[in-house]
Formats: sequence, C-alpha cells, structure tokens
Amino acid sequence: MRGCCLLLLLFTLPFLGFSQFAAPAPRDQVLQHLEDVFGAPGKQGTAIQSIKTMGTNAIPFLIEILGYETTQVDQWYEKAYAKAPSGIQSRMSKPEALEKLRNEAVVLLRNMPETHLYMTNLFTLLKDQRPEVRRHSASLISHHMLNRGRNMEDSVMLECLPYLKDSDAQVRRSIVQAFAHKGARLPRVKIALEAALNDPVEEVRMNAAHALLQADNKHPDALNTLKALFTSNTPNTRYFAAVYYFVSDRQRFKDEPDLMRVFVDTLSGNDVELQSYAAELLGGIGASAKPAVPELKKLLLSPEAQVRTAATNALQRIEAEVLPPAKP
Repeated sequence: MRGCCLLLLLFTLPFLGFSQFAAPAPRDQVLQHLEDVFGAPGKQGTAIQSIKTMGTNAIPFLIEILGYETTQVDQWYEKAYAKAPSGIQSRMSKPEALEKLRNEAVVLLRNMPETHLYMTNLFTLLKDQRPEVRRHSASLISHHMLNRGRNMEDSVMLECLPYLKDSDAQVRRSIVQAFAHKGARLPRVKIALEAALNDPVEEVRMNAAHALLQADNKHPDALNTLKALFTSNTPNTRYFAAVYYFVSDRQRFKDEPDLMRVFVDTLSGNDVELQSYAAELLGGIGASAKPAVPELKKLLLSPEAQVRTAATNALQRIEAEVLPPAKP
C-alpha cells in the first residue's frame, strides 16, 4: 500500500508544479533569455535567436512587456543585473531598465513576421494612457502593415483610423505611414488622410499626402501639401516631399523646377544618406538631371565612399544619355 501511495505521489507532483524536470513556461523562457541579452556578455546573440525560435510562443509575452509598469520589472531587474558586470546597476535605474526591456521587445517583435497575427494585442496597447506605450505599439503596427503591403486586411486599416488623431505626434506619424502601400482606396481612409493634411506635424502631413497620391496621383490638396514642404527647415522632409511629388508622376520633373532645386540642395547638404539617395535618384532620371552635374562632380571628392560611389554612378548614367554615342 505504501508503495502505491509513493507511486501516486511521484505521478502527481509534476501536475502540482513541483517537478524540477518541467520545462519553463514561455514567459519564464523569454525572461531568462532577456536576462542574458542585458547581463551576460557573449550570450546576447544566442539569447535573441532563442527568443526568435520560440516564435508565436514568445510574441504574446513580448507584447505584454510593452505595457509593463515599473513595479513589474523589480524581480527581473534584480536577476538580470545580478548577472551583469559590476557597477551596471548604479548606471541604470529601474525605469531606465524597463525602457530598455521594452526597446528590446520592440526590436524582436519587428523582426518576427508572426507578429502581424497579434494585431489585436497591439491595438489594445494603443488605448494605454502612457504615450511611450502607444508609440511602441503604433510603430509595430505600422511596420507590419507596411511589410504586408497590399495584403493587409481592410479591417486592420480601419481600426487604425482613430489613432490619426492621437494626442502624441509620434503615434500619428507611425499610423499615417501604415497607409503608404494601400493608400486611400477605402472612402473612410481617404477622408481621414485628407484631414491629416492639416496636421501640425510636417512628417504627418507629408505621409498623408503620399498615401493619398497612391490612390489618386492628381489629388490637388496632396500635391499642394508636398509642394509647400519643399521649403521645410528639415532636410529630410524637404527631400522626401520632393521624392513623393516626383514618383507620383515622373513627368512632373520637367514641369516643376523646384524639384531640381530640392535635389541639388540635398546634394550640397551634410546628410550622407540623403546625398546618396539623391544621387541615385538623379542618375535614374538621366539626361533631364543634367543641371545637377556640377554638384554631383563635387561629391566625387566626398570622404564618404557610399557618396562617391552614388555620384559616380549617377554621372555615368546622366552623361551616357547626354553625350552622343561614340562612332565605331
């Protein structure tokens, strides 16, 4: 009889949670791996890959982390930084650790394609009172909507619309970018994007105009919004407003001298990435981009290899169309 009781007890213990052989729950596994990301030198790459391998088992918990309160990381903080090099706790408060934990969760969620299956969870966080939580959620929604492109469900697009009026500019900026591929195909989306053309933030207005032009490349208010941004004080805004204006109808390059001015100003600026982008775009335009040749030649002396390469390629393509073919 005693033997039967012992066997019964051994069989029952695992179900009561006392078995030392039970595999950790997904939540515990994710936290263990994140502890290694923050506090175990040399294990970060393996820990991140382990979370990605967990796939949909990890995603709900990573999303849950975005909505954590500071008090929810107390135990995790102590465990993670017990592994960390000496002195790291004195350089990072618990609120700072929470934000780093959220940021790491966001990076993982961006890189895990299965995240788009959990849009409902992310939309729940968009109702949070804390702007930092809404920003993270909005950026992930936008990222995965853009990745899905024209395959994104209409229901998800419609659920985004209220957040074009969010009090936080970063949330509005992320949400409006989510409409870039599908544009204003749905009437309710078109109305919301047209309202966003009056947003106080330039980047929101610019992306709303871009989305509207995806559905109607002659939308007058969208075109006027982009033209007004050609004189923005922000180089990035000036450049991309001109790009969106141009790509909506490439024939506009011949009719709008202001486009060339924006692109040439970008070449003469200090932003290495924008210089490279502008050179590549002008090279694609060909002979019509001849007025930009003097600035492109100056970039051949740039200390940045990527800029020199982009300028060289652009000049070759422009001059190939400008110069008559060599006689045999």
